[in-house]
Amino acid sequence: VGPPGIGKTRFVQHALERSSRGSHAVVSNDPDFVSRELDAGLLQRAPGALFVVDDCTSANVRTLREKFIVAATEHGSDGVAARMVLIYPSGLSPDLGALGCPVVQLEPLSEQASCEIIRAVVQRELDDDKVRHIHRLTQGYPWFAILVARESPISTRRDAICRALVPGGALPEAKQ
Repeated sequence: VGPPGIGKTRFVQHALERSSRGSHAVVSNDPDFVSRELDAGLLQRAPGALFVVDDCTSANVRTLREKFIVAATEHGSDGVAARMVLIYPSGLSPDLGALGCPVVQLEPLSEQASCEIIRAVVQRELDDDKVRHIHRLTQGYPWFAILVARESPISTRRDAICRALVPGGALPEAKQ
C-alpha cells in the first residue's frame, strides 16, 4: 500500500527477484482476470501458485482475498502454501486492519535515503545542494528522483553563471 508512484510495483518485483520460490506465478494488473483464474481452479492445478495483482481497488482487494481464501482452503494440498500479493494505492481502504493479513505500507523516502539512491544510481558528480533540491522536488518518491537526477545537467551554479555572462559559456580556468 502506498501513494501512486511511490514504488509499490518495483518493491514487489525486487522481492520476487530475490525469492527462491520456483512455483507457478500469476502476475497481472487485471484483478478480474485473476478472479476468473481463481474461479477456474488454478489453485487446484498449481497449489503453490504465487499471485501478484497490481492496480487493485478496495473492492478488488476484498473480493480477491475472499476468493483466494476459499480456493486455498478447498484446493490446498500437501502443505504447499499459495501466496497472494495485492498492490493498491493508499487511501482506498480505511480498514486495512480488518483485512486480517499483513500489510506493507510504503511512504516517501527520507532526505538521507533519497540522496543515497540518487548518488548510487546517477554515478556522476552532483553537488549536495543539487541532490537535496532533487529530493525536495520529487518529495521522496524514489523513481521520480532517479529520473530527475539522470536528466539533471552536471553543471554547477558557477558554470551556469559563466554561461549566462560569457558568450560561449566558458571561461579559461585562469580567469575563473
